[in-house]
Amino acid sequence: MGITVYHIGVVVKNLDKAVKFYTEGLGLECEELFGAEGELLSKVVGVPNAKMRVASLVADDGVLLVLAQYLNPKVKIRDKEEQDHRTMSGSTHIAFMVENALKSYGC
Repeated sequence: MGITVYHIGVVVKNLDKAVKFYTEGLGLECEELFGAEGELLSKVVGVPNAKMRVASLVADDGVLLVLAQYLNPKVKIRDKEEQDHRTMSGSTHIAFMVENALKSYGC
């Protein structure tokens, strides 16, 4: 059996804005939008008393993009000087094929 991508998870500051970008801008379909909290979630993410909103989006090829906005603890934004530090451990990169990148971005 070959290895395939099941899903990609990304923590976002504002779930509503992120969902709008990925659905309206890139054409992914929002399959599910839900809240999550409790002991099991806290254990899985390694954060005590974790509470979040989650959106499950699907691309045309079936790959899922899972967006999560932490409500507890609040999402932390990196310092400006760390924002574009691509050599940092945990740096994330997702690439999508689109017909018109500028149009998808909203330009």
